[in-house]
Amino acid sequence: MKGIVAATKNRFIYFVLLILMVVVSGCGQPTGHTGENLTISCDVAIVGKGMAAFTAALEATQQGAQVLMLVEPGVSAGGLLEEGVGVISQKVVLDLAEGNDAVGENREGEGEPPPEYDQFSGKGWCFDLITRSSYRDLNWLSREAGLKLLAKPPARYTFANPPGVQKKLLEAVVARGVQVIEQVTITGIEESESPPFFKISLKPVEGLGEEVYARAVILADGGYLNCPAMLKEYAPSVEAAPWYLSGTGKGLQLARELQLDLVALDQFSYILGVQKNGRWDKAVIPEEALLITGREVGAVKGKSQEQLLMALAGDKAGKGEGYLLVAESRLEDREKRELGWPVFTGIDSFMGHYRIDSSELAYRFSRPGERYRGIRIKALASYCLGGVAIDDNCRVLRQGNPVPGLFAAGEITGGLYERSPAPGIALAEAIVLGRRAGAEAAGWSQG
Repeated sequence: MKGIVAATKNRFIYFVLLILMVVVSGCGQPTGHTGENLTISCDVAIVGKGMAAFTAALEATQQGAQVLMLVEPGVSAGGLLEEGVGVISQKVVLDLAEGNDAVGENREGEGEPPPEYDQFSGKGWCFDLITRSSYRDLNWLSREAGLKLLAKPPARYTFANPPGVQKKLLEAVVARGVQVIEQVTITGIEESESPPFFKISLKPVEGLGEEVYARAVILADGGYLNCPAMLKEYAPSVEAAPWYLSGTGKGLQLARELQLDLVALDQFSYILGVQKNGRWDKAVIPEEALLITGREVGAVKGKSQEQLLMALAGDKAGKGEGYLLVAESRLEDREKRELGWPVFTGIDSFMGHYRIDSSELAYRFSRPGERYRGIRIKALASYCLGGVAIDDNCRVLRQGNPVPGLFAAGEITGGLYERSPAPGIALAEAIVLGRRAGAEAAGWSQG
């Protein structure tokens, strides 16, 4: 959409005046009730409040840009904070193996990635960039935001206080002069080619105008799992893990307005969830449990979550779901209390409740007088693998070409992975690509 390209001469003059105001006095934001709504202008506008958005804001301000963050309701870093950051550098692996916690040193990663990342498939430049930069950028972020990190060998760091990370990051960007406007509703975006700038339209609120002007824009508000309309459109059979919902899908809606290249919108990373009282919850699975998919019955013991997800995906019914069953005699008292699964007197009762037709289950595993715990299990989407196409400088693409002044980082980007990324890679990507997007956007806005 390029409606603003044909704007009137008066609008052009007005924008030039706004740019001059930015140069003289920085990024403007109303700090209190002024009696009138103010129009805001800045070097870099960031849509989002996740790890990529905060990292981009910190880097852009370090590069001298005036930065504004626009945050819609319900946007956060989601469950990735608890997962931790994968640092895929051989030097890190060796340091941790020797008991050397080198967090705080600003060193480049070297060598080959650890074994758990050998099966990476996707954009080679993305993996190479994360390999080179994840350790360095994680150290940088920990210093800038005062985040305490805990080593989790062989190649991951977790945050000492995951719930407090966003507060620390917010404090850090505000201290740097970033203007943060939360609980704002973005209604649209337009672009100008000459001079290059973007106009972001907002739903009117007291003290804030309906337009934001920026030389550069970074889309960093996550995927669209929390946007039912888009999920129904692109992946109607997919159900999202409620504890991973972290975005509104606004960035992708803006991307569609600008006719950007969108890729792999029906591809996701999945996690196991169990249905308790009609709602999905994180799956805690006893080793002695059985997994029932269609008429297939298999032991859970010794299988990773990835293998269980593959078993669910291989269900002939194609629903990506099944059932778990475990005999109460196999459970400790603590497990019985923590599971919270329904109790069934006999396997026939369990099969009847869930309408399961499996002669193998009834024949091989039924025990007279035994009580069982059983529950529904499903593969739930936890992370969008599809989104806006970008190049290795985080510039978004339209018909394969970079759009001047427009960048993206984090979950909103698509096509970087061909399958579910290894644990910690998504958060590492948000930090590394967020920092690169911030640097590139700042350079463009001041060029």
